[in-house]
Amino acid sequence: MRQFLMILAVVIALPLTTAHGWAVEMMTAKQARDAALAGEIVLIDVRTADEWRATGIGDVATPITMHNNQFLTRLRTVMDQNPDKKIAFICAAGGRSGHVARTLESQGITNVIDVAEGMMGSAKGPGWLKQGLPVKPVPPKSD
Repeated sequence: MRQFLMILAVVIALPLTTAHGWAVEMMTAKQARDAALAGEIVLIDVRTADEWRATGIGDVATPITMHNNQFLTRLRTVMDQNPDKKIAFICAAGGRSGHVARTLESQGITNVIDVAEGMMGSAKGPGWLKQGLPVKPVPPKSD
């Protein structure tokens, strides 16, 4: 838990661009779904289990909440299983997904994407749900 809190503190302090001076790659919800269906990316939903239960998760998303102290371990497993794919992150409205992507990129992991409009929509776009993109129920015991 302490490691998670330290990472969260770093994430909150990060600017909108990486230490290299460029912004993290972004996709819309539809682009992310299409890319996941094509096998080009892995989409990770970093919201809480309660949020997943309330709305479902994107039909092509893997639920790994950033609020669990095993987040980095689970994420590393997905990345190791998909070495040739970019990893895209989605949350409710783009805040948490952007923080995760920027944090990873600042650590030298550059194959990350932020789905900045999120599930619910934001200034970046209407979001997964408002576009009527398919969702699936959260698997039991997901967190």
